Amino acid sequence: GLDAVWLARQGFRTAACDLSPALVEAAKSHAGSEGVDVDVHLADWRSLSCTFAPGSFDAVLCTGNSISHLGREAMSDALREFATLLAPGGILLVDTHDWPQVVAAGDRLVLDPEVLRRAGRRCRRSYRWSIAHGAGEPTTCRLAFVLEVSAGSVTRVTRHEVSFEAFTASEFLERIRRAGLRVEYCDARGGVDRYTVVARRPPAAAAEVPPQATPGNR
Repeated sequence: GLDAVWLARQGFRTAACDLSPALVEAAKSHAGSEGVDVDVHLADWRSLSCTFAPGSFDAVLCTGNSISHLGREAMSDALREFATLLAPGGILLVDTHDWPQVVAAGDRLVLDPEVLRRAGRRCRRSYRWSIAHGAGEPTTCRLAFVLEVSAGSVTRVTRHEVSFEAFTASEFLERIRRAGLRVEYCDARGGVDRYTVVARRPPAAAAEVPPQATPGNR
């Protein structure tokens, strides 16, 4: 809920949703502690129109590489739902890893030099990538990340593992177009393993004007 809370603090009416009950509760707690109103829901991105009214949002944000957690087919379902929620002219902003670059870098350990500090706690992060090439199957990128959170002299270490199906930027853009959105911006480029896409739901077509009655079309 970090993005939703930040947007609410800027004066936007915001909603947030996740399929994880723990993350939903965390978002509600964070919004409450910041004193802002965020409409938080437990919801599946593949069926968002069951929770929110179609055409009810001016913008949909899917950030932090979140879209990649769905897998290829579920991703297409989610993009169609994002498009359904947007009002005509509304925008979708989504970011993801540039997976061919992740695959090309191969198996590796990444130590994040940045130390996050919040509420008197310090967090250090490390990431281990492993790449699995399957014959006839999408390449799978497995990520194990370790968080070391320190408060005073006490340090707690947690480990999490996730897997992603690799896809190209052109494939991703095509899925966005098939969802009924018009791609307006994409900053995918060599040497940077993450990119952002901005797409727009086309404005509603102007109402048709009936043809003038003439002797030929009466």
